[in-house]
Amino acid sequence: MRSGSSNRWRNAALLAGILAASEAFIYCVSDGRFCYLKGLVGLPCPGCGLTRAMISLFEFDFVGAFYWHPLFILVFLLAGIILLKKRRPFNTLYSSDAFWYSVLFIFITVWIIRMAVLFPDRPPMDFNRSALLMKVLFFLDKFFL
Repeated sequence: MRSGSSNRWRNAALLAGILAASEAFIYCVSDGRFCYLKGLVGLPCPGCGLTRAMISLFEFDFVGAFYWHPLFILVFLLAGIILLKKRRPFNTLYSSDAFWYSVLFIFITVWIIRMAVLFPDRPPMDFNRSALLMKVLFFLDKFFL
């Protein structure tokens, strides 16, 4: 395994952790109504609902946690792999590009299924009509017509 590849995954995991922490903070201060992608383009992201799933889990509402995001348990498994990355067999998983691409594939597949079943009107996969992109498009529509 190349060192550059390992650094790339470490940086990606660090970025994901920072985004998750900032998303959790924003969720708390905005009463659960903000998501980066939804706020910008109106579409839910592959992780949409994970924060609410974790809150439901900590309230022992397992059905609610599964509704908000069916991969909520995977977050704990990934955190365990990252925390135990220096021990076998976790170091093998942590340094495996195939493992991380598989996780990405699983998240995107579940996102597509959720979009097909829940989009555009059932939270958390609902469409945000007041997203920044929608406002810009509405402005341009008024401006050019």
